[in-house]
Amino acid sequence: MADHRPNMYRDADRWVLRASSITRCQQSLIAAATGMEPLPPPETLQVAFDEGSAGEAEVLRMFCEEGWHPKSRVTRSDGDVWAALDPATLGSYHQDGVSYPHVSLDILDDDQFTAEIPVGRGAVIRGHLDGIVQRIAVGGGGEPLEMGERAVVEAKLLGKDLFAKVVRGGLVKGFEAYAWQVSLYMAATGLPGWFVAGEKKRWAEGDPRREGTDDHLCYDIASVYVERFDAPPVPL
Repeated sequence: MADHRPNMYRDADRWVLRASSITRCQQSLIAAATGMEPLPPPETLQVAFDEGSAGEAEVLRMFCEEGWHPKSRVTRSDGDVWAALDPATLGSYHQDGVSYPHVSLDILDDDQFTAEIPVGRGAVIRGHLDGIVQRIAVGGGGEPLEMGERAVVEAKLLGKDLFAKVVRGGLVKGFEAYAWQVSLYMAATGLPGWFVAGEKKRWAEGDPRREGTDDHLCYDIASVYVERFDAPPVPL
């Protein structure tokens, strides 16, 4: 679910900086904090934003259930199965009696995991996690045998050029904002991190599937590129 709050805003007695805005310039954050409304993006850019928000759940599902792009930094082995945890279930917030340090069910009442990292006494960095997943060991018939390690996932839907760029150079080279998000959510959960990028293939203009379909849903996801981090890509 997209978060349409300002990049920086007041919530009761605290300032909230959105995790997705951590790399924005100071001027834009000050403008948001003082209540200035940003100009709306061009229509084509807004469609791309809406496509990204709508596609994250499918990117996460493909990471859990399907094959990964052959040039991913990690190779998926046979029987490597992951399951997305339910943000509405209390058991998703702790494992073996250990809770995540800065992720809680009661931060925001919505349908995603929410992280809230204190900054000094009067501010927090707050952000939505795209997912927390858990590895499942399966038997020969596909039946689940036991639950394994957990990890936090940052999922993005990228167009052709950006997808080629991340496949070529990885997350850290040229995707600073995404690398910061992965690092913040790893710190918030104490879990390893996965960055997963879906390759967006827009339908051609004459494609009959466009009839009756919203513009921001007119695409397929061809594959997912996967990269794992056991330490935050941006040291915090």
